[in-house]
Amino acid sequence: MNQEWHIPPMEPTLTSHLPLGSQWWYEPKFDGFRMQLVILKESIHLMSKTGVFYTHAFPDIINAAKQLQAQQKELLPLVFDGELCVLLTSLRCDFSALATRARMTNTNRIHSAASKTPATLCLFDVLVIEGAFVGSLPYDERKELLTDIKMLHQDRIVRILSVSSSAQLLSDVRSQHGEGIVAKKSNSLYTHGRTTDWVKYKTYQTVMLVLSSPSSTGYFSGRVLNEDGQWSNVCTLRHGMTAEEAAALTSVLKANKEADGVCAEVHTIGMADGMLREPRFVRFLPEESPQHCTMNALQKALTPKTNTDVSKPAKLLWPTVSISKSCYMSYMETVAEAILPHLQKRILTVVRWPDGVGKTSFYQRNKPAYAPTVVGTPTSDADGMLCNTKKALLWFANHAALEFHVPFHQDGDTCPRELVFDLDPPDVSSPSQKQTVSAALWLKEILDSFSLMSFVKSSGNKGLQVYVPLQEERHSYATVHKFMKLCADVLAERHEDKVTVERFIQQRKGRLYVDYVQHHPKKTIIAPYSCRGNQEGYVAAPLEWDELSLTDSYLRTQHRVMQAVNSGFLPFATMNDVRQKNSTLLMKITETLEQH
Repeated sequence: MNQEWHIPPMEPTLTSHLPLGSQWWYEPKFDGFRMQLVILKESIHLMSKTGVFYTHAFPDIINAAKQLQAQQKELLPLVFDGELCVLLTSLRCDFSALATRARMTNTNRIHSAASKTPATLCLFDVLVIEGAFVGSLPYDERKELLTDIKMLHQDRIVRILSVSSSAQLLSDVRSQHGEGIVAKKSNSLYTHGRTTDWVKYKTYQTVMLVLSSPSSTGYFSGRVLNEDGQWSNVCTLRHGMTAEEAAALTSVLKANKEADGVCAEVHTIGMADGMLREPRFVRFLPEESPQHCTMNALQKALTPKTNTDVSKPAKLLWPTVSISKSCYMSYMETVAEAILPHLQKRILTVVRWPDGVGKTSFYQRNKPAYAPTVVGTPTSDADGMLCNTKKALLWFANHAALEFHVPFHQDGDTCPRELVFDLDPPDVSSPSQKQTVSAALWLKEILDSFSLMSFVKSSGNKGLQVYVPLQEERHSYATVHKFMKLCADVLAERHEDKVTVERFIQQRKGRLYVDYVQHHPKKTIIAPYSCRGNQEGYVAAPLEWDELSLTDSYLRTQHRVMQAVNSGFLPFATMNDVRQKNSTLLMKITETLEQH
């Protein structure tokens, strides 16, 4: 396809004040690449605002668009306008990760990046429906048309919601360090070029830098002290500075050649590839010492605030993928409401990496003397720990607890709340992952034959784990063990060349191991949404059964899980709804087993 379907974009004008009034609608401004998605009957294309094709670079978006293509055949051709981004939270983006992906040309690297740092296409307008241009309709009507287009099972292509009041949205954007807000007139038509019918308001972060001598072009270098005590350039700066201010700064720097420079307050929308984006001078800070302008202080200023004080926020907990403690704390804040139901009243074991993955780690099961009162004490183990609240969760995270392991039963109970099969492949290669997916689906077929509702999650390491939720105080471990053994044996017999229940590794001969033996009152399992202490910081992520056959890999990064949670994708959310039904069925099944 050439550029025949490309429509010159309508672009907002920058403003220093958000307009108010009933004629305005407000949307979050995402920090990404403006894109048009063209869905034809025979092909799909992703184009930048200048008409450059990015179809090859973002297979995750194209695969999602293929589903939309199949769902909406009667509406084709379709052209959407939106922002392509890598979401960290519902409003904050990782521009650097997106830019890196956009530059890739190697197919293997492209597909690997699509799995590790998936992009999201945030749609805010529809321009063509059934091949007809609808941009001549008012914005209000186009938004209704966009809303009416059904997008089933989509988490890579989403619609941006508009609101009639900017106050709460602005507060949310600022708290998450989003880029800003776009205000649009309700009656605005889609026209080419810059317009005042759409305006953009940016929410800058404030940082402190040391400005040093200007270059031949008149730009000053913005610097901070790194951990080695050396100066690192993080921007070149002139924007926002008056001619008088620039001349005064040049004069001061020339008169004090031996000095480190002059401190200044600077606005920016974030950092990418080690450099500040859109830096803008605000004011001089003559009372500040250059020694206070550190990389640690800069990163802290650019990190959204959590509800707890983070010690050493810049420390890299996963050095290989550059995930700092502050990033990890943001992850735990995001998934708190999703992980806590799986930690409630469970005696906790954590694995801590105080100096980051790759360094010394240790298990901790006993409650330390310095633990705050938010860390609970089990009724059945005076030395143990409970993590029942968000404050407790963040306390553990701040102490570099990266893995959260829980038993299958709650404190004070002796009956499991779920039975869990652990599917353990020989390695994490693509063929082994396909083998594991097949085994999980075969196991689901067996559980389905008993009408039992099951759920699946990645272990965050090599394999998958299949859950059957149960009602409390209904089934003993011994009874459940018999049923699990039956299922595992049937699975191994049906697929003896691919699956085994052999515990000794040397006897497995490359087959996947179905572990049901570890389902025991003295054993634990990695909690859903817990991170893992591997180099990539993968997550023990809940998945949808439909996902398994559609994805190249079931390994999920923290970025991707945050995106899923923020979009409301919570596959384990309905677990409690099926506990009673599963338990009633399992009681009948186990009674039959006892008779035989």
